[in-house]
Amino acid sequence: MLFGGIVLLIAFGGAHYFLDINTLLGIIIAFVLWLIGAIWGLSERQIPNGDFKGQLFISEDSIKINQKTYTWTEVNNFSFKLLHFLGQELHSSTIEYFRFPTGGPAYSAGIDNYIYFTSRNETIKVFFRIESPKHKIDFSTLIKELYLKDRISLEKAYNGLNLPYEEIQKLKKLKVEVKRQISN
Repeated sequence: MLFGGIVLLIAFGGAHYFLDINTLLGIIIAFVLWLIGAIWGLSERQIPNGDFKGQLFISEDSIKINQKTYTWTEVNNFSFKLLHFLGQELHSSTIEYFRFPTGGPAYSAGIDNYIYFTSRNETIKVFFRIESPKHKIDFSTLIKELYLKDRISLEKAYNGLNLPYEEIQKLKKLKVEVKRQISN
C-alpha cells in the first residue's frame, strides 16, 4: 500500500500538472493509501513466505533436524547466519518515526536465521527462529564452543555471528589457551 500509494500519488500529480486534468480525488486517495501503509508498517513484523515445521537441535556432538541426526564428522561446509530474534527492532534510529515514510516491518519475526551444510551427498539449509535475546546468546556461545573444539572454522564463526574485530581477537586468544591446556 505504501509504495502503491506513492506511485499513484506521482501518477495523479503528473496527470494534474502536465495534462491539466483535475485529479484531486485521485491524489487524496493515493495519499490516504500511503498514510495507511506507513502507519501499518510501524507495528508490523517481518514475515517471509513459508512455514516452519519441525525441530532443530544443535549440540557439540551433532545436528538433529526432526528425527535425522548428523554427527559433526559427517558435516561438511557448515555455515550459518544469526540475525534477529523474535520482536527485535529492525530499524534503530534516534528519531522514533524516522522510517515512517519508507514503511516496511518494524519488528522481526526472528525467522531469518539459518544453518547450511552438506552431509551424506545432500545439501541441507534450515531456517530457524530465535525466540529471545537469551536464545541468541545461547546460540552464540554454542558456536564459539564448536569453534574451540575444531568443529567449525573461525571464519564461519565470526561471519555467522557478525563479530567485531575485538571479539575475533579474543576468540583467537582463547583458542590458543585451550590448545595449550590440552597439550599440558
